[in-house]
Amino acid sequence: MILFKDNKLGYNALAFMRLYLMRHGHSPSAAESGVGRDEERPLSVQGREAAGRAAQFLAAGGESPAMVRVSPLRRAQETAEELNRVLRLEARTETWNDLAGIAPPSALWEKIKPCLDDNDALLLIGHMPQMGSLAQFLSGQGPLELRPAGVIALEAARDGAASLLWSRNF
Repeated sequence: MILFKDNKLGYNALAFMRLYLMRHGHSPSAAESGVGRDEERPLSVQGREAAGRAAQFLAAGGESPAMVRVSPLRRAQETAEELNRVLRLEARTETWNDLAGIAPPSALWEKIKPCLDDNDALLLIGHMPQMGSLAQFLSGQGPLELRPAGVIALEAARDGAASLLWSRNF
């Protein structure tokens, strides 16, 4: 939270948040993994390793989200587990059904905004094209490449304006 001086009204709070958008790690098709539904697809070994590398990258950079919100789909939940092994975020992790890949960016932003009041960093773990669409909606930048286990970092303000800080694929 940043305070600024308004000559007429005194001090006001202008909330900014570091927002991390992460795509789940690689997952084989339902047929390849032997499951009946897309929602049940697990991470591949490659997906677990890439999620672990993403976690190591965040840890090495001192990035520690205050909150983690994850899609209910198995591959996203398993990606969160890999991050938790390194970053120890279990107590701060919740499932958001809106991250299952269907909600539009504007609806996700409405769900994110209340988090600005109490937290300085939020990590969302979801799916493409939803994570890329959210990054584009907030930053106004063209499509960003987000491969499995990739992470985009944004600095977001309450009005929905965001600046791209970095993007990394693993």
